[in-house]
Amino acid sequence: LSLSLEAAAAQHYAAMALWNLAQSTDHNNRVIAALLVGHLVSPAVPEAHKVRAASALSQLADRRHLGADSADPLTHKAAVVRAGGIEAMVRLLQEGEEERTKVAAVRALCGLVLRDATCQDAVANAGAIAHLVELLKAAHTEEAKTAAALALWRVSERHAVNAAAVIVAGGEAPLRELSKTGVTVLARVAA
Repeated sequence: LSLSLEAAAAQHYAAMALWNLAQSTDHNNRVIAALLVGHLVSPAVPEAHKVRAASALSQLADRRHLGADSADPLTHKAAVVRAGGIEAMVRLLQEGEEERTKVAAVRALCGLVLRDATCQDAVANAGAIAHLVELLKAAHTEEAKTAAALALWRVSERHAVNAAAVIVAGGEAPLRELSKTGVTVLARVAA
């Protein structure tokens, strides 16, 4: 399926506009989240635009990075979760063709699970742990290894069931190896 230059430009502009909306302080979080998730799951949308949509969902889920002091970050997370954001991110992590697409999905998942046991459960139940371990093992870039390690840390933080799931998925060995050899990666994860 080949898109015309006009259609590709329209998709790009739509992704950029949704990015701007996710950064605004508007209270249309559910609508924005639903549009972004729709962008992620559409087979007609190029991966480059899915990366941008995943980044926008990540920003929407964690509004503190945007200076939205009066906004409740849990409300924003809930909008992303209700719109199917977790499942869309796991699907992107599983089916994304480019490593940068997977990294964008992982970063969004990291923002959702941070200090949120409900989202930790939802991410694990969506099958993310096995895909995160797979990315950690197969990653070609330091950025991807960093993102996968950070996500595994956050999804298992103060969560014994998810920590056990990381071990069952085969994550302990690559994490141990990374802790020995990936000094720069670990420094970024700790930061």
